[in-house]
Amino acid sequence: NKNKPGNEIILSLVNTTLESYLSDKDWYVRETVEEILKMLRNKTILKKLVEKASSSDPELKYKAAKELSYYNDDEAINTLIKLLNDRNPKVRFRAAVSLGLIEGEKQISLLIDFVNNEDILNEDIFDDKDVSELSDILTDIFNSTKKKQYKGKDSRCTIWTRFN
Repeated sequence: NKNKPGNEIILSLVNTTLESYLSDKDWYVRETVEEILKMLRNKTILKKLVEKASSSDPELKYKAAKELSYYNDDEAINTLIKLLNDRNPKVRFRAAVSLGLIEGEKQISLLIDFVNNEDILNEDIFDDKDVSELSDILTDIFNSTKKKQYKGKDSRCTIWTRFN
């Protein structure tokens, strides 16, 4: 719990210590530390992900979009929103899925708009795992106990029928 006295200091020490291993000679150490830091929502990693997201390489953008889902942070959310307009449909798709994984009305609304405007089910480039993950997110939204209206209507019914 972040609110307990001393926890902020401990978390800061853990982050600093782990960050020192990001330049380790062993790729496995670097990769493992980066994964742990993402789970801790480390700002250094967030900055690297934002940089990757602006790359010209669609694969790097896709990975960045996927990893940004760890961060319920304005910078991460704004980066994902930008990626919704990427030329590459896989990058757009991954950004939408990542937004769906981050709780918040704005993100849910953007995900709903994305699904209603993209031809996801007719694209051959999306594999079953990707579509299944999006379907699970939409199911969670649809089944949420908070029945909220988006843009004056419950758009979830529209998108739900597209996946079932």
